[in-house]
Amino acid sequence: MLGRWAERQPDKKAIHMARTSISYGELTQRISQLLQLLQKYHCSQGDYILLFMPNCIDYVVSLLAAIKIGAHVIPVHAMCRAKELQQLTRTMSPKLCLVADASLYSVLHSVDDALRIIDLSRCDLEKEMFLTNAFSQADYSSSAKLFLSTSGSTGKLKFVANTFENEAVNALLYIKRLGVTSSDVIYTALPMSQKFGLATLLGSLFAGCTLIASAQFSATETLAQISKHGVTVQYGVPTIYIKEKEAYLNAVEKPDISTLRTGIIAGASSA
Repeated sequence: MLGRWAERQPDKKAIHMARTSISYGELTQRISQLLQLLQKYHCSQGDYILLFMPNCIDYVVSLLAAIKIGAHVIPVHAMCRAKELQQLTRTMSPKLCLVADASLYSVLHSVDDALRIIDLSRCDLEKEMFLTNAFSQADYSSSAKLFLSTSGSTGKLKFVANTFENEAVNALLYIKRLGVTSSDVIYTALPMSQKFGLATLLGSLFAGCTLIASAQFSATETLAQISKHGVTVQYGVPTIYIKEKEAYLNAVEKPDISTLRTGIIAGASSA
């Protein structure tokens, strides 16, 4: 589906995060470049690849590239504690770890200095790779598996294993129920390393719309993003909506959120 949207609307903004945007055409190009890097490190179908990143464009590129080669992907949010990381790496023994910056590299290296880690902020993928259009090559996503964390509401990180196909079906069901089309603008501050956050990302890309994402939640910032980008659909959990309502009611100057037409909520009831 991503390839189809890249052909139809290559210049349309696919994702906006932290003042950085990427179009559908640029996204498929970046994925193609990273696919070649993964091939350089002999990563292939069935290999375990760990992603240690916050919500960022590098995370999206890494996730989709790893899925495309049919890897077993372990997305871990940047806020994960060292003790949990150590247990995770010892249990899963990833062939390759991808991080978004030098600070995350240092954290992961301190946990296990035997890990093979690539800091994407130090890789000039455009210069070193992209000799061919790897995105159009064989797709093994049907065999990809994801080890996704839950919210950690009990104080301990928990993971659930699922196929990419099942996660994709869930994402498609959400956008169908919400009536999402390519003209919509979706917002989330959910970690995309977790199940519901992943469904937000995949659903947005499947629908061909624009995703506005934040690295962490702030009620006032969320309202500002909805107003600025004309957000029409929001994905969240009860606490997010409760705090947004409080921030809106307490605001001296009310932000314009009139474009917001619907949303979806996951987690325990707010009642």
